[in-house]
Amino acid sequence: MRSSRVGSVKRGGADLASKEDEHTDPRVSLAAGRTHFAMYRTQLAPDRTTLAWIRTALTFATFGFGMVGFFRALRQRNNNPVTTRLHEGAGM
Repeated sequence: MRSSRVGSVKRGGADLASKEDEHTDPRVSLAAGRTHFAMYRTQLAPDRTTLAWIRTALTFATFGFGMVGFFRALRQRNNNPVTTRLHEGAGM
């Protein structure tokens, strides 16, 4: 079966276009632009991952400090033997 392109060469199972087709084919310039953006995406991916880890760590730390503050305020409001026993067990 013949290729529909004029001037194309079959080599190793791949259809290689002639140099004339490369300059007139709009897909070549589009692919070059996409490749350039793909390099940026690849370079920025570790930064996004690092920022996500930092954001998660800060969220857990903030939640932990919030829980400690909540239970300290609860202990100050209700100073009875049950809350004192619970807080002594938690080391607060």
